[in-house]
Amino acid sequence: KKVGTWEIFERDGKLSGYYKPFYDDKNTSKDIAAMADRKYERTNASHTKGLSYFDPRHNEFKGVIVGTNPIFSAVGRFPVAIEFYSQERLGHEFEFIGIRDPFFKKDDNISLGKNFMRGYSIGIKQKMYNPMKAGMWYFGHEIRFTNLGHFINIEWPLTPDKFSTVSSAEQRIGWGVLTGYRIMRKNNAKGFTLDVFGSFNLGYRSFVTDAQYEDLFQIIEQKPFYTSFHFGLNIGNVFSFRL
Repeated sequence: KKVGTWEIFERDGKLSGYYKPFYDDKNTSKDIAAMADRKYERTNASHTKGLSYFDPRHNEFKGVIVGTNPIFSAVGRFPVAIEFYSQERLGHEFEFIGIRDPFFKKDDNISLGKNFMRGYSIGIKQKMYNPMKAGMWYFGHEIRFTNLGHFINIEWPLTPDKFSTVSSAEQRIGWGVLTGYRIMRKNNAKGFTLDVFGSFNLGYRSFVTDAQYEDLFQIIEQKPFYTSFHFGLNIGNVFSFRL
């Protein structure tokens, strides 16, 4: 049998009350009064939270979040993200961004001498969630790989009515820190979600071009080490997921 007076604590370590399964002891009220007079040092919430990001909780909600934002095609990007979400503590996301700038123009219709890009970027993110009154803010980090082709249409010297396309190849791999804010219909249920985020990356770049066309691509950053900022807003849906 469970007897005695039990102390009840909130997740952040704050004492929230007492529980007494049996009240056959006449001194129960005195015990509770004595315990209430005791002083408790509040547990460091950030310390306990830091440990709990990776500790599964009993009966927690697990979901798969699918998000995108077609509006970003206006700036030459089309993102698609899939995230494995554990209620109010952890998220692992795979993000694919199709890069096509300009997005809606065929290669042959792009003006002579103008640089255009085709490629993709892949990001793998780990997010640590912190619940708020409305939504959750998070911090984390990401690894990002980017593969880009830079192209320019140039006319043939002897036949101005014809043109050819010259290209250069750029590849980047980097690591970065990220932060963001996610709104869900409920933090423990399926439904609509919105994710706003930003990240700062640093990494290594490889840039290869034909020597005879180097002058055409001088306006493009080609240094081996790079830094970059990323901002995004994805709209999506949460689906319940259980192994």
